[in-house]
Amino acid sequence: MGTKPFTMIRCLAGLRHRALPAFVAIALLMTGAIAIALSSSSPGGGVDDTAVFELEGNALDDVSITFNGTQVATPGDDWENVFKKNGKATATSFVTDTVNSTGDNSFLGTSSKDTQDITAWSWQAHKSQAKDDIAHAFAAAYTAPNQHTFIYAGMDRFDNSGDSTAGFWFVQDSSFDLCTGVGIGSRGANPGCKSAGSFAGKHTNGDLLIVSDFSTGGAASTIDVFVWDGTTPLKLDAARSPAPCDPVHGTNTLCGLANSADGVSTGTWSFTDKSNKTTYLHGEFLEIGIDLNDPNIFPNGAPCFSTFMAETRSSTSTSASLSDLTTPVAFPLCSFTADKTCDNNGKGTVNTTTNKIDYSWTISVKNTGSSTLYDVTVSDILPGDSNATDIAITSSLASGATATKQVTYSASGSGAASATNTLKGGSAATTSGGIKNVSAIPANNAKDFPAPTCTADVSGVIGIVKACDTTKGGAILTTTGCASVNDVCVEVFFTATVSNSGNETLTSITLADTPSASFDNGAYSTTLKNTANVSNGVIDSLKAGDSVVVTGHYFPSSIDSSGVPGRFLFKDTVEVKSATGSLGKDPGPAPGSANCPDPNDLACSPVSCPICPANTCIP
Repeated sequence: MGTKPFTMIRCLAGLRHRALPAFVAIALLMTGAIAIALSSSSPGGGVDDTAVFELEGNALDDVSITFNGTQVATPGDDWENVFKKNGKATATSFVTDTVNSTGDNSFLGTSSKDTQDITAWSWQAHKSQAKDDIAHAFAAAYTAPNQHTFIYAGMDRFDNSGDSTAGFWFVQDSSFDLCTGVGIGSRGANPGCKSAGSFAGKHTNGDLLIVSDFSTGGAASTIDVFVWDGTTPLKLDAARSPAPCDPVHGTNTLCGLANSADGVSTGTWSFTDKSNKTTYLHGEFLEIGIDLNDPNIFPNGAPCFSTFMAETRSSTSTSASLSDLTTPVAFPLCSFTADKTCDNNGKGTVNTTTNKIDYSWTISVKNTGSSTLYDVTVSDILPGDSNATDIAITSSLASGATATKQVTYSASGSGAASATNTLKGGSAATTSGGIKNVSAIPANNAKDFPAPTCTADVSGVIGIVKACDTTKGGAILTTTGCASVNDVCVEVFFTATVSNSGNETLTSITLADTPSASFDNGAYSTTLKNTANVSNGVIDSLKAGDSVVVTGHYFPSSIDSSGVPGRFLFKDTVEVKSATGSLGKDPGPAPGSANCPDPNDLACSPVSCPICPANTCIP
């Protein structure tokens, strides 16, 4: 027995499956070779194709494999890769369980059974029988070359002396966990935990249980595969037939084996059995594989398992009480990440035509599970909106594939120079048009989904140039405003060209003149044929790139005697006292405007107007 490298496995020939499948059953019996058989996928594309995973009776990542004297396909991953996390699996779980201890998590003393829903289970600290004591449990999922999803599971146990039954649960409910207190599970906070010693979560139709029955002193194994059905849970089909794993051809959709030889190495993890052996005695190591896309097993598509747990019981009966268990751990068979980044290096673009800031973000989703996802959608809160918007990303997303979608938004008004777009999550279905039961998780192991803030370089630059208004005579003698013989009876006319050389519209541009002047009210045409209205020296709006010529006049009270002899000059300065940026950034003082005449002016320009602009001076 110890010289035979494999244990024969037997399985049922016909698997029954309904819309909510009742069960699948496979049996393994010992001979000198591997056995299990079901319908085959494409040649060389089964779960026993070692190019995907090495179902050959050990846990090491072999360089080469010879089976019955035949060199088989190039080896793929093995449990060593799962343990080291350096393989090609799309989902993995590896659990180390307490052995030979009263502190072990156990079903013993609780009467929990596989035929019950999770809600009826309970656990406690209890020492397990050596033959039922799990040392390690492991699972992995792969996307095969034919795009099928293959699941592999295995365990090693503390002792091989005696009959025992090992089981592997693949559960869809991600809240499935053993509870250590109210609201607390083995993996942290869990609202489903009502008390210590209970379980959170419940079974969903389609949950998978794969059972290996160690019999004949632990040297032989029988494997049964069940699919949970809420109406007839764990009903076992009696029809069985031998069906061996065949690593040479690798075409089976289901196979499994226990080691029939002593001295089999672990996958580099530490292991010590009851006999103080650090390698496996016969019947201490078990591994199985199943093709979830086999229509005989899941004709409506593979469920999205989220959690893995291993268990044992001392009897092959499905109604027998359970013994040892491992802590339920994450096994995200179906999963995708969602991420979001600002485009253009995080910068928005000021649109001077619309006076808005155009932003764009790129949403990225990646299928990190083993199954194709459909109807992938993210939930996004656009800037300025309090409600999330569902954004369709792609109709299908293959395992490992990435899809992107660009979202655009135009911001206006105060504060538009900064815009935050908040990603809230996402969902997908496992079948086209199906229920969206797969939720997105943040990318790069982030705690929360990203809410990137894009900003824009907004500038409001105002300029002003003052000139004598020669069309009105510049400075002319007048009797208007002359109250006494000491007054300077002159009226000075000027123009002020106000320009916006920034990239946002400026509003409420307030003008002033020193000494005080009056600006003419009314509508003025700008250089870009837009209209600016002036009222009491305030220009209502000036778009980026525009300029407007405003007219005004004043009555001087003094004469600038530093001018050309024979001329009387009247000097004053026009100023931009304030302006408001429409996109949230007000302009600051222009270069060179300091102390001309006020350091707080945004822009200013002096000019001297002569009383005789046409070289005809009046004494």
